[in-house]
Amino acid sequence: MSMFINACYGDSGGPFMMFTSNKQWVLVGITSNGIGCGQAEYSGVYTRVAAYEYWINSTIN
Repeated sequence: MSMFINACYGDSGGPFMMFTSNKQWVLVGITSNGIGCGQAEYSGVYTRVAAYEYWINSTIN
């Protein structure tokens, strides 16, 4: 299985995770949409979580 398979139908709102060199999973994006299902030749659309980090932290605290 490739690590670069795209999102599929029903994935919207799901996590886009990255495994760091510190061996931790980090949330980097939220799935928005894509073309087709698992189409490696097309880019999916994700919302970058870091852009909302301040708002997320202030809301949950």
